Amino acid sequence: MHCEICGKKIDNAVRVEIDGSEMNVCQQCKSLGTRVKSEKEKKAEQKKKQRTTVAKKKTSKSKSRESIYDEMEELSGDYSQKIRAAREESDLTQEKLAKEINVKKSLIGKFERGEKLPEEEVVKKLEDYFDIDLKD
Repeated sequence: MHCEICGKKIDNAVRVEIDGSEMNVCQQCKSLGTRVKSEKEKKAEQKKKQRTTVAKKKTSKSKSRESIYDEMEELSGDYSQKIRAAREESDLTQEKLAKEINVKKSLIGKFERGEKLPEEEVVKKLEDYFDIDLKD
C-alpha cells in the first residue's frame, strides 16, 4: 500500500480525514488530517458512554420532578393576567420587560398566555419588579 499523499510505500497505514475525504496515509503525513476511528473503536467508545450514563443514573442524587414541584409555592390561577396587566400598566412592551428582568421575550409572551409557568427565580423577579403577588 502507498501513502495517498506522498506516495511512499507503507506497511501500517493510518486512516485520516482531510477536507472531508478519508485517506490512508503514512506516519509522517498523518498530522495533515484528523485520525478516523475504526468501527471497532467507535463501538467500544459507544459502550463506554452507555456504561457511564447508566452509572450516573444509578448514583444521581437529583430530586425527582415531583419533589421539586412539591416544594414550590403554587402560582395563582390568574398569574398570566396579573403579569400582563402589570406590564401594560407600566407601559412596557414584552421586549422591554424581558430586558429588564433578563429573560427571553418569548417567555414573557408564554407567561402572559398561560402556556408556561415561570420558574421560582422569574416569579421573584416579576413580583419584585412590579410589586405584585403571583402566588395563591
